[in-house]
Amino acid sequence: MAKASGFHVRHDLQPVFTYELLMLLNASHDGQTEEMLQESAQLQGYTLRQRKDYGKLFNSLEDLGVIVKQHKTIMLTPIGQIIAEVGLFQRHLLPEIIHFLYYTLFETDKNARFSWSYRTVCNHLWMTAPATLNRDRLVNIVVQNATSEFDETSISFSTQSVMGILYWIESLHPNCIDASGRLFTRRLYCPIEIFTLALQHIFQRYRGEGMSVLLIPEIRQEVCQICLIVPEAFQEMLEQAETSFDHIQIRRERGERLVVTNLDWNFLKE
Repeated sequence: MAKASGFHVRHDLQPVFTYELLMLLNASHDGQTEEMLQESAQLQGYTLRQRKDYGKLFNSLEDLGVIVKQHKTIMLTPIGQIIAEVGLFQRHLLPEIIHFLYYTLFETDKNARFSWSYRTVCNHLWMTAPATLNRDRLVNIVVQNATSEFDETSISFSTQSVMGILYWIESLHPNCIDASGRLFTRRLYCPIEIFTLALQHIFQRYRGEGMSVLLIPEIRQEVCQICLIVPEAFQEMLEQAETSFDHIQIRRERGERLVVTNLDWNFLKE
């Protein structure tokens, strides 16, 4: 049985480092060593040159399922390859996708407690928006909830962990954190790609043996929380997803029912 991760969200993994690493890894599908990546980063003049080693970056990306380590060779996973290709042409989507992975991973891997921490912070901010960003308060909320939910007394989660979360929330576009970095507000909309990933996630989670998922208010809210958008945006974005992607279908009989005919991520490359 896999060991549960800690609650800490590594603050080493920042959007610019992630983008640069994915671009370097995408250049060779045979995999590269850390030394090869460091040499390429130097040649490209990347910000990665600031780091002496990439170990913590690798660990975070492996935890998220973006890369795999085989001995000393680092390779993109199939999902990682899609993310890298999307990031190459639509760089603004990279933080959105990493945010989505951080937020949803705990649903499929209960050992990924860092994902639980990420989601707990996001949900608190969404529920209390507009909310002043008080890092010490966010630490207390995570520690108290973790102590209760996991029945553990020693929870390693600090303001550095909060920083690891806010790096990604701050990088979303449209923004949900103001220019001062002190106020969180729900977004009026989000990229249709992240909304569609959220629909796919919800469909997988709730469909059971059925072929469709009834979009009850609780499920609609869950999508909005994943995307950090206002509830009023849901209906328009649902219709946009339906018209943008063939694998998203809405059956309008006794309410609106979601049907997803393909759960892979290849639509992101369309």
